[in-house]
Amino acid sequence: MRRYNIPTAEYRNFRHYDEAKDYLSTVNHRVVIKVSGLAAGKGVVLPESQGEAHKELREIMVDKKFGDVGEEVVIEEFLSGDEISILTFVDGHDFKSLPPGQDHKRIFDGSRGPNTGGMGVYGPTDFVSRELMWQIDRDILAPTIQGLESDGHPFRGMLFTGIMVMPTGPEVLNINLADVCLSCIKGTLGDQDLRVQDGYACNAVVASAGHPGEYRQGHRVEITPCPADTNIFHAGTILRDGHFETAGGRVVSVSAVRRTLPEAVEAAYEGVRCIDFPGMQYRRDIASRLGSVQIDPDDSH
Repeated sequence: MRRYNIPTAEYRNFRHYDEAKDYLSTVNHRVVIKVSGLAAGKGVVLPESQGEAHKELREIMVDKKFGDVGEEVVIEEFLSGDEISILTFVDGHDFKSLPPGQDHKRIFDGSRGPNTGGMGVYGPTDFVSRELMWQIDRDILAPTIQGLESDGHPFRGMLFTGIMVMPTGPEVLNINLADVCLSCIKGTLGDQDLRVQDGYACNAVVASAGHPGEYRQGHRVEITPCPADTNIFHAGTILRDGHFETAGGRVVSVSAVRRTLPEAVEAAYEGVRCIDFPGMQYRRDIASRLGSVQIDPDDSH
């Protein structure tokens, strides 16, 4: 990203704990610590102070909190703003993006607690204008895709980009459909018309107690009929003796598409109320940035 002038936070990579610790002692701003490997969406920590940052760094690199994936870490500047997520189809040269969504990474309401792989998302995000999307295409997506092509590694598939919308503009946080996907492979994406359903979508995740830390498995999951056109997606479940049991941190997610955002949020939470297992937890403030829906705080398990 530095080589192609793609806007992102200031960062340094480290493979040795002592070097990372010494660098951390020199910074006078809040930081984010990321492991370089895959950690089921939990490899990003957001320490509130330098003392907490040193503690997290030691747990990752010395105590092997995330195992071998934490042998290399990235320490970067903490960015504050509105975070959005964009999925982009790429055929190696041309690209087309879906409307942006806003993810909810922290485990608790009000964006508190440790990061997870995501506790819910809604979209499209009305606060992202056409002008801002054009700027993201010009300053982030185009140079990323062109840079990969120039380096001899043309990317074909679906590109996920996490972006922080700052007062100065968008900055990258991280870069991780039959006919459309086939065009990506063939290099003919420019011939495809990307049609997106009108309306809004909301997805809420139901997680095990203790997630994203240690949690118990094997709880029986009860599912009653949910509203029409509301979908339940299984993630951390297993079918045993004719019923579902918990087998992961993020157990299921419930999604709904409706004409307005408040309707989509309400429908998703109606679906959540059809799920029941001991210790289940979920955020009650998905899409609350826009004050769209007030979820009854007493509606809990």
